[in-house]
Amino acid sequence: MKKILININNNEISFNYKTNNSNISNDLINTNIISNNELIFSDIYIEENNKILASFIKELAIQYNVTKVNISKIELVPLILNLLYKSTNINYLYIKEDEALTYSICEELIKLKNIKTVNCYTIQPFMIELLDKNNIIVETRSEILYMSNFIGNLSVLKVKN
Repeated sequence: MKKILININNNEISFNYKTNNSNISNDLINTNIISNNELIFSDIYIEENNKILASFIKELAIQYNVTKVNISKIELVPLILNLLYKSTNINYLYIKEDEALTYSICEELIKLKNIKTVNCYTIQPFMIELLDKNNIIVETRSEILYMSNFIGNLSVLKVKN
């Protein structure tokens, strides 16, 4: 069981693993901790109560004018995306970990409809095209070497001459 810390600051909601477990009891499976701007849930609780928490996150997003989601670990992304389907005002996703975006995450982003910009470490070029076809802008923090079809066709034309 992993404990997930949800923090709201300005117009951003962050999802991180809770690393200091000394303050949290081990029976967190059926309970949660809520304070003004901080929530802690177990991953099991989130999975079992997805619909309730999605509505709760939606209300928090409206109340705090949240437009951006910050997720610390790529392995958290699928779980968190399942909580965002009701939050139509959240349109920016930032994945902090320096890992490549996976195809399954791209598929989930396309289904979500409200995310319009994704910032990740890196992504395969064919997934950039897939997200672009669905009006999702991709920002990466690493260089992607990619030759577009247009540039590829130009180089073929030059070779033929």
